[in-house]
Amino acid sequence: MHAHHLSSETLSAFAWVKSYADVKKISRKELAASLGYDESTISKIYNLNYVGNTSHIVAAIERYRASLLSKIDSPSQFPFVQTAVADTIHGYMNLAVKWRKIGIIIGESQTGKDRNTRAYKPEDEKRVVIHMRIPQGGTKSKTVLRLCETLDVSDKFNTAQREKYILRKVTRDHVFIFHELQQCASRPRAGGRMTTERVDTIEYLRDMKDESGCTMIFEGTTEALDMLEGKDIAEGKSTGHDSGHILIQTLKRSLDPLILKNNPPKRDLDKFAMAVGLPPAEGKAKELQDHQVITRGLEVWLTYLLAAVEIAASRSRAVTWDDVIAARKTFSPGAEL
Repeated sequence: MHAHHLSSETLSAFAWVKSYADVKKISRKELAASLGYDESTISKIYNLNYVGNTSHIVAAIERYRASLLSKIDSPSQFPFVQTAVADTIHGYMNLAVKWRKIGIIIGESQTGKDRNTRAYKPEDEKRVVIHMRIPQGGTKSKTVLRLCETLDVSDKFNTAQREKYILRKVTRDHVFIFHELQQCASRPRAGGRMTTERVDTIEYLRDMKDESGCTMIFEGTTEALDMLEGKDIAEGKSTGHDSGHILIQTLKRSLDPLILKNNPPKRDLDKFAMAVGLPPAEGKAKELQDHQVITRGLEVWLTYLLAAVEIAASRSRAVTWDDVIAARKTFSPGAEL
């Protein structure tokens, strides 16, 4: 299997894990142990010749990455750059904090929502920012347990006690940023009926905000917005409670959702290039940049830039666009552009 036959999701996962292992100097043996595979599989990932169904190895990489993200402040090894997208997101977040409204930031993969929300610093230094990923499944019980971990509340209490002690920890100065809100999107039950248990999570978080006076910002994909607008909920048909009303009231207490464009503007791409010592892309370099960002995604493109820096450093000289081209060929041999 050659690189250009891999899906963009698979290539992104393979490129990220190789770049991360290189930057952190993680051996193939260590990486294999972390992913639950053998060293030969890691070699196939590095050489982009993994044959067969890639869904399981991609899922293992995503689990590994999620475990790392829960322990660090920044989700990427690439240095944060204050771009136009960042300015838009941070300005929106400042409004949510100032007006004590719920903020909703929507964007697909590679739009910068996770990276830029994690780089947010409130204008008021007294504010305490807390990041938390909605757990897989998005149920209230799992979310409460994750809050216990985040706020250092004992999970030995019963559910009611946990909620009480969580509320004691939360103040008006807290700014909660909940990532991957789409985990709360309901899934169809047998016969086409929809479960509303995940709406309980939204109601619980909203009530926590109301009682504590804290600020909350939700971040997720368009699937999360569809859920909030009630597009995938059968209102109360399966549980007897009016989930549609809960979602409508949540939207009424929120700022208008900030919906991010699928690809970053050129001025942002130029800033990423300049962050590693490259001039803004022109001519063939711009053609390469635009093509790769559109077809492979921003994360893969940033991986190319990081690899180019390593190539230049190994030759004791400044990075050039030729190094980026060489890095792209390393990850995608035989691919066009």
